[in-house]
Amino acid sequence: MVVLIVLAECFSCTGTITTNSLWFTLEEGSWIVSFTLVTPCAFVLSWRCLQLRKLAKSDLAWTSARVFSFGLLLCCIAYVPWGWASDVPNNLARYRHETARHQHYMSFKDGLNDAACHWVVSRDWDVWKPYLLWMSAYFTAGVWSSISLCFAPRIRRWNAYDDEATFDPLLPAGIQ
Repeated sequence: MVVLIVLAECFSCTGTITTNSLWFTLEEGSWIVSFTLVTPCAFVLSWRCLQLRKLAKSDLAWTSARVFSFGLLLCCIAYVPWGWASDVPNNLARYRHETARHQHYMSFKDGLNDAACHWVVSRDWDVWKPYLLWMSAYFTAGVWSSISLCFAPRIRRWNAYDDEATFDPLLPAGIQ
């Protein structure tokens, strides 16, 4: 899965530099495949956290694990269908439209030069309107979910003598 995400980022950079929407289709496809693979794991993780809650001595036990697993599950349930039904097809349609118009794409070198030297600032609503929904979601929910990773369950220390990890589900990463 890490390979798919690294490829997605490479596709994104290449698409930005060359202005070719096929690269964005490949990027979004890589992300959607990755989250599709994660979805069954999120279901299992959420189910197991529910089962552990029944066994816990305290209601606070496994709180961060439950919140993290259910948050991941909700993201997968929302993102995967949207990606397959809307995001990837829209990027592919944009690429086909560009191809039908015989749009010229920049070479990698020309694209890097353009990115470094050429800016067009627009505050025109018509320019931003098609991107408003996903950009708003990305720069709010995406950022907050990244910040929430600080509170993901983690292994606190490893005891090499008995091959067991001590797991502290209550403390966020970075707090010892």
